[in-house]
Amino acid sequence: MATFKKYTKGDGTYWQFRCYLGTDEATGKRISTTRRGFKTEREAKQAYKKLLVDYEKNGGLNSKPTVNIKTFEELYNLWLESYQTTVKESTFIDTKRKFRLHILPKFGNMKLSKISIAQAQKAVNEWAKKIDSFDKLNSYCSRLMKYAISLELVDKNPFEYVIKPKSKDKDDKIKFYTKDELQTILNYLESRTHSEDEVQRHQEFFYYCLVRLLAFSGLRINEALALKWSDIDFNAYTLSVNRTLSKTKNGFKPSTPKTKASVRTIPLDDKTIQVLKAWRTIHKEMLFMNGKRSEVVFCDIYGVQLIYNGYWYQLTNRMKDIHTPLLSFHAFRHTHASLLFASGVSMKEVQTRLGHSSIQLTMDTYTHLLPDQQTKTVEKLAKFANF
Repeated sequence: MATFKKYTKGDGTYWQFRCYLGTDEATGKRISTTRRGFKTEREAKQAYKKLLVDYEKNGGLNSKPTVNIKTFEELYNLWLESYQTTVKESTFIDTKRKFRLHILPKFGNMKLSKISIAQAQKAVNEWAKKIDSFDKLNSYCSRLMKYAISLELVDKNPFEYVIKPKSKDKDDKIKFYTKDELQTILNYLESRTHSEDEVQRHQEFFYYCLVRLLAFSGLRINEALALKWSDIDFNAYTLSVNRTLSKTKNGFKPSTPKTKASVRTIPLDDKTIQVLKAWRTIHKEMLFMNGKRSEVVFCDIYGVQLIYNGYWYQLTNRMKDIHTPLLSFHAFRHTHASLLFASGVSMKEVQTRLGHSSIQLTMDTYTHLLPDQQTKTVEKLAKFANF
C-alpha cells in the first residue's frame, strides 16, 4: 500500500509517496520508505511501481545504500552503463562526446546537491551562444538529474526550470545544386569514365555512379555506401534501404537504420538503373582481376569499404575543374528533394522517399523551397472561387 501526497517547497509544488513493502525476515520489523521530489502524481506513481519491482527482484531496499555518489560526473558514469544498453553504438559515441566536450567541463566536479537553477540557466545560456544543439545538452543534464531523484540523491531537477534561450537565426538554409549545376556535374563525371586505363576507368565510374545514385534516389551517403547488390532489383527498377554505415569504436560498420521510416524501397529511373548495371560489370571485373570478391556496391578495387570523408575529398578534386560549388554529399540528397518539388511531387511522397520519420521534419526542412507552389495554390483558389 502507498499514500501519495502533494507538498510545497520554496521553489514549487511536488509529490511524495510513503509505502509499506513488507517485513524484514531477520528482524521482524516493518519495512517502509518515503520518496519525495516528484513533479507530478503520475511520476510519483511510476516511481512507486518501479520500487515494488526492484524490491521484489532484489529482496530489499538496495537503491540508496549501495549508491555512494556525490558529484555529477560520478552519477554520469553510473547512468552511462545503463544508457549504453538502450541506444545504437553510434548514438552512444556521440552522447559521450557531447558530455566530454560540453557538459562535464561545467558540472563534472560539482556536487549534485549544489547545482542550482541559476547555474543550470547560466550554462544553457552559454551553450546557446555557440552550440546549435544546446537544447539537447540541457535535455541530457535533465535526464541525469531525474535519475538522481530516482536514486534519492537529490530532491529536485534544476534543469527542468531552465528558460530556453532563443535559437540562433540560421542564415544558411539548406544547400543544394540547381538542375543545371547537377547536369554539369554529371556530364563532366561521365566524360571522365572513358579512360583506356582500366584502373582509372574504374575510379572515375565509381564517382559518376555514386553521384548519379545520390542525386536521383535521395539516399543518405551512409545508406548508399552500405548498399549490397542484392538490395537492387534490376527487373523491378527498385532499390531497398535496410542498412546504413554507423560509427563504432572500431570504425564505421553496417547497422540497421535509426528509424523504421528509413527502411524503405525506392523506385529508380531507367538511366540510373543502366548506370548501376554498367558499374556492376566494371566493378566485378576489377575485383576479379585482383582476386577479390565483394557484394558491396561501392568499395575499392580490393573490396575495401572506405568512409565518405575520403570519397568526398577525391570528388571535390575532380569538381574543381568545372567550377561548381563544393557543398557536400548530403547536398545531393537536398538536390533530389528540390527536383521532386519542382516536378510537382507532394510533400508526403517526398517524406516517404527520403525516409523521414515524420512529415513535419520534411516540411521544416524543405518548405522554403516551395514559394512557387504557394503562389500556384493562391491562383488555384482564385480560379475556383472566382466571385
